[in-house]
Amino acid sequence: MICGESDLSSETVEKGSNGSILFEVKNQVLKLPPAPERPLDSDCCGGGCVPCVMDIYEQELSLWQDECARMRCGETLGSSRSESQVDSEEKSLCPTKYKKYTITSISQEARDILRIQFQLSQNISLGLSQGQHIIIRGQEDSSTVPAPGPSSPVAGPSSFVAGPSSPVAGPSSPVAGSSSSLAGFYPVAPGPSSSVAGFSLSVSGASSSVAGPSSLVSGPSSFEAGPSSSVAGPSSLITTGPSSPVAGLSSRFLTRVLPLSRPSSPISEPPSPLVQPTRSQKKIALMSPEEEPPLQQHCERTIIDVSQVGNLVSQLSCSSCASQTLEVRVNRAKSKGMSMKLEAFCTSCNSVVASTFSSKQEEGSVYTVHKAAVLSALLCGLRPITFRYFCQNSNMPALHPKTFNKIADRLFKEQDRVDRIVFEETVAKVRQQHARDRDIDIDEDTILDIAVSYDGTWLTRGHQSHIGIGCVIDVLTGLVIDCLVLSDFCQVCATTGKIKRQGHPDTYRRWLETHKEEGCDKKFDGTSGMMEVKVAEILWLRSIERHKLRYVTLVSDGDSKAYNRICEVAPYGEAQIEKEECLNHVGKRLGTALRNLVSDCSKRKITLGGRGKGTLTQKAIRKLSIYYSRGIRSAPTAHEKQRAVLASLFHCYSTDNNPQHQFCPVGKDSFCFYQSALAKKETPGPHSVHIHTPLNRKLLHSYIYPVYKRLSDPALMKRCQLAATQNANESLHNAIWSKCSKEKFYTRRTVQFRATSAIAEFSAGPVWAHKKLMEAYGLATGADSTRLARQRQQKRLDDSQYAAKKKMVKRRQQRREARRKLLAELQEAEGGQAYGAGIA
Repeated sequence: MICGESDLSSETVEKGSNGSILFEVKNQVLKLPPAPERPLDSDCCGGGCVPCVMDIYEQELSLWQDECARMRCGETLGSSRSESQVDSEEKSLCPTKYKKYTITSISQEARDILRIQFQLSQNISLGLSQGQHIIIRGQEDSSTVPAPGPSSPVAGPSSFVAGPSSPVAGPSSPVAGSSSSLAGFYPVAPGPSSSVAGFSLSVSGASSSVAGPSSLVSGPSSFEAGPSSSVAGPSSLITTGPSSPVAGLSSRFLTRVLPLSRPSSPISEPPSPLVQPTRSQKKIALMSPEEEPPLQQHCERTIIDVSQVGNLVSQLSCSSCASQTLEVRVNRAKSKGMSMKLEAFCTSCNSVVASTFSSKQEEGSVYTVHKAAVLSALLCGLRPITFRYFCQNSNMPALHPKTFNKIADRLFKEQDRVDRIVFEETVAKVRQQHARDRDIDIDEDTILDIAVSYDGTWLTRGHQSHIGIGCVIDVLTGLVIDCLVLSDFCQVCATTGKIKRQGHPDTYRRWLETHKEEGCDKKFDGTSGMMEVKVAEILWLRSIERHKLRYVTLVSDGDSKAYNRICEVAPYGEAQIEKEECLNHVGKRLGTALRNLVSDCSKRKITLGGRGKGTLTQKAIRKLSIYYSRGIRSAPTAHEKQRAVLASLFHCYSTDNNPQHQFCPVGKDSFCFYQSALAKKETPGPHSVHIHTPLNRKLLHSYIYPVYKRLSDPALMKRCQLAATQNANESLHNAIWSKCSKEKFYTRRTVQFRATSAIAEFSAGPVWAHKKLMEAYGLATGADSTRLARQRQQKRLDDSQYAAKKKMVKRRQQRREARRKLLAELQEAEGGQAYGAGIA
C-alpha cells in the first residue's frame, strides 16, 4: 500500500491481496526551514563593498536551498505520525481508494540498483505531480522482521525495516545502512515508461545493495533479494535473509517514487536570490489545478507511413485462407480528405479482409482529424492556402479551402460558448482571491467591488481600423475577466451582399435577415476611435449579470472617452466609479509638457534649452521625468506625492548659497544629501557634487513651475493612489496580435477566436489554455500535447524569471556605478585621494 502525510490527494491506484501490492498516491508535505529574508534595495549602498549585503543574502539563500534539497532527498518516509497505516487484507480496504498493480519484471541495473517494472490494471495512470510520492509496503510478520533502527519507530504490526540490524537483502546488504534512511524507488527513464504499462523504477541505496547479482524473479509479483534468499509462494515480495524465509507478504518494504516530468507549479522551487516570483508565475500558480487529471492514452495521433503499416500487417494471417499474404491499401475513392480509407487486402483470396478509416467520424459528418487539423491551423495562424502548402510538403492529403472554411465556421459559431467557459473559471479564481484578500465569505450571488484596468487596441495601425478589442484585467491578480471584439465591416456583406443587393429587393431582404441571424461580423457603426468607448460601455453593463462583479475603480490612460461614457451610462446606479491614472502615462506628461514649453518659448525668441548650465536640455527633461515618476510611486498619500513632485524640482534648484530642500524628505535615509547630513548632524557636501541635474531657477522657474503645479494637483495625485499601470493590458495586446498579424486582414470571428486563445494563455499558461480549449471544442488531449504545452509553459516562466533577474542586476550595477562616480567627484573636490598606500 501507499500512504503519506497529505493535504492534496491525487488519483489512486489499487489491487487485491493474493500476491499483489496495495498503494495510494498522495502529496508529501515537507516542513522546510524558513527562507532567509531578502534585504531591501536601499540596504545596498552601491559602493562595491565586500562582502555586500546582497552577496551575504545570496550565500545564506544557497545554504538554505542545499538544506531544502537534502531534506527532500533524505527524509525518511513513513516517520510522520500522521501517516496512515492500513492492513493489507482486502476486506479492510476501501475499494474506491486503493487500486491494484502487478510487478511484471525485475532486472539488475547495477550492483546497488534494481529496476522493477509494474503494470496498473484498467488503464489507470499515476499522473504524479511535484512533491508526490509512492510508498509501497507489505504486511509485517514480527517473526521474520528484526528490530528497526533508531530513526524508524515501531508502530505495532506496521513497523519499518531500517537500520543496520534489519537486513533485507542478505546479512551483508542492509537496506539503509547506519543512517536508518530507507532505500527508495526512483524513476529511471521519462517518457512512455511513465504511463500505465512500463512504469520503470529502480531501487537504490547510498551504501548498500538491495539485491545481489544472482537475484531471480519467482512469479509475476515476487523476487528474491539475496544470493541465498528463498521465496515461499508467488505472492512474496522480498526476503529478509537466509534465516528468514518469507511466506506471502511477510516483510516490510518502504519506497519512494519521484515525479518523472518537470513540475508544472512554478512556485515550488526556491525563489531566485535576486527577484521575487514574477506575475506570470503567480497567475499560473493561481490557475493551476490542485489535482492533475490522468492523461488519456487513447487519443494519441501521429503521422504514419502507410508502407510501414503494411509491413506490420503482412505478418498476420488471413481469416479466410490462413495465409500470410495481407497488405494494406489506401482506397482513394472512398477516402475523405485527411481521413483515409485503409483496407487489409489478401492477395491469395483477392478480397478485402477488413477496412477502416484512419479517423472516426463525429456527428454532423465531420471527421475528428479534420476538426483537429482546422483548429490547430487556426490557433497557429495558418490560412487555408498555407495549410494546404504544409500538407503538400508533408506528402499528406489536404482539405479543400471550402471544406476548411466550413469547419472553421462551425468552430466560430461555438465561440461565445467557449468564451464563457474560459472566463467563468478565471472570474471564479478572481472572486476567490478577492475574498481571501479581504477575509470575507462569499457565495455565487455575492457581488464584489474590484479595481480593473481597461484599454483598447485595434487590428490596423493608425486611426482607421475595422476591428477593435477592449479587455478588462483585474488589478489584484492580473487575470483577464472579460473581453469583446467589435467590427464595422463584414466581408460577406461586402461580397455576397453586394451581389444580392442588385437582385430583387425582397430576396435581398430575406437574405440579409438570415445572414444577421447566422452572425454578421458588423457589430458597430461609428469611427474606429469610438470602438473602445462602446466596448467599455458593453463590458460594464454586463459585469454584474455575467460575473457578479462591479468595476468600481478604473485604471485608464486618459487618452479616450471611455471613463466619461461609463459615468454617463451609470451601470451601477448611484455607485460612483473612480478613475485611477496609469503611472506610466502620467510620468510621460511632464516630459511632453516640458518639451512643448521649450518649443513654444523658442517661437517667442525665449531660450530655455541650449548648452548653458542649468537649461532644459533633452537630457535634463528625461531625468526630470524620471524624478517625477519616482516621486509619485514612492509616496503613499496624495499630499506626500505632491511634496515629492515639488521636491524633485526645488532639489535641482538648490545651490550652496540658496538651498531649496524644504520639500525633500527628512531623516538619515532621505535621498536628499542635504537633509540626510542634517539628520546625522554633519555638514552637507557641496551642491555642485551632489546635484546631478542642476536647474537655473532665475531662468526657468516662472515657466516650469506652473507645469509642475498643474501636474502635482491633489486631484491628480489622488488618482494615482493605487500606483497601478496598464502594463498588463499592453502585454495582452502583444499576445493577441502575435496571433493576428497587423499587416493582414482578418474577419471579426477570426480575431475573436485567436484573442480567446491568447487570453487563456496569458491568464493561465499554455497547459491550462490547451486543456480548456480542447475540452470546449470536444477534442481530447493526449500525453504528447500536454508534454509540449508544459515545455512551452516552462519556457515562458524561465524567460520571465530571466528578464526580471537581468533587470534587477542592471539596476544594482547602475547604483554601484553611480556610487563610484559620486566617490570620485568627492575625492576630486577634496583635492585627490586622501588615504592610500604610498601617497605621502
